[in-house]
Amino acid sequence: MIFKSSLLRLFLSLIVIGFVVLVLLSAYFLIQRNKTVVLPKPTGPFEVGRIGYDWTDDSRNEAYSETKGTTRKLSIWIWYPADLNKNAKKSDYFPDKWETIQEKDSGLPYLQQNFRKINTNSFQNVRLSTRETAYPLIVFEPGMGNIVFNYTTLAENLASKGYIVVGINPTYSSRFVVFSDGSVAYRTPKGTIPENNLTDEQMNEVGSKLIKTWTEDMRFVVNKFIEMNTAQGSMWTGHIDTENIGAFGHSFGGAAATEVCLLDKRFKAGIDIDGYLYGVEKNPGKPFMFILSQHQQNESYFQEVNKIQSVYNGLKQDGYLLEISKAAHASFEDNAVFFSPILKAIGVFGTMNGKRGLQITNFYVTTFFDKYLKNINSDFLKQKPSEYPEVKIQLK
Repeated sequence: MIFKSSLLRLFLSLIVIGFVVLVLLSAYFLIQRNKTVVLPKPTGPFEVGRIGYDWTDDSRNEAYSETKGTTRKLSIWIWYPADLNKNAKKSDYFPDKWETIQEKDSGLPYLQQNFRKINTNSFQNVRLSTRETAYPLIVFEPGMGNIVFNYTTLAENLASKGYIVVGINPTYSSRFVVFSDGSVAYRTPKGTIPENNLTDEQMNEVGSKLIKTWTEDMRFVVNKFIEMNTAQGSMWTGHIDTENIGAFGHSFGGAAATEVCLLDKRFKAGIDIDGYLYGVEKNPGKPFMFILSQHQQNESYFQEVNKIQSVYNGLKQDGYLLEISKAAHASFEDNAVFFSPILKAIGVFGTMNGKRGLQITNFYVTTFFDKYLKNINSDFLKQKPSEYPEVKIQLK
């Protein structure tokens, strides 16, 4: 009887201890989740503005909607060099409804960053800076399922360096897209790559169709900017350097950037950040940079890298192939600096410090575009800078 009583007390004690530990962990996660995160400070001399538009391409039917007979509609967001006034207001990381849906979409709130506690470095709906007559244009595509806000650090840094950066949210491929009227377009099976096991040939077939759509999105956006550059009454009128246009993207967006540089001569240079080249068979034939994370050494890795290496090898000159040790596929997203204990514990962001990874990426992205869109040469693209020993680089 005494033995049973002791076991009961031990059992109850363990329950109490477990409850206390659970409460303490919950409190810790709540505190960490609600800590203010300031995105890495841009390195350029300009203040940064942000503005959004909805644009519809009436020349294309929407292929990925569940509703037939619609045309392709895009939510695009622009980061740009800005002049501030006394009423300038910082941009929220996500606009209101975007934040609400993202919070639900991300899972357990205790185990993710409170997005309202993220401080950006950009200001909403401010004037384009008059410090320069015109600014080069760079078109950006996110990774499959992502939205452009997930890459605010990269966009803000380029804008601070004197670029107009337009991010495209791929409708029905992004997990969700919110339009200015409040309507939401969620990802559809047609708009994404199936998660079930596909052969490399099947992946390329599905990927090629999506790449074609994303590429046409990028070309359509350039058309719109050229129109705005000549239309009267806009802050963009005459201030877009349409002779110097670049493209870059992460993951699937990187493949789209590669393809658009191949197909459209208006794009002078591009960057693919860790993007497998679905359906892309030829090299872009213009200055191009591939930035790779340190992937796991498996069969899929070798297939991806071999294809990228093959395209890189086909470049006659002005080619760059970088690999960043300790970085993972998600290291190029803002999420790398957010509170995310589970994803970090399982290595989604690699073993590199999140801010360090974004610092390295920003350095090479801006240095590359400075050279090919602004004619600002740098020896750093000819050698491995001593301050970035994590980078292994091939040059042409």
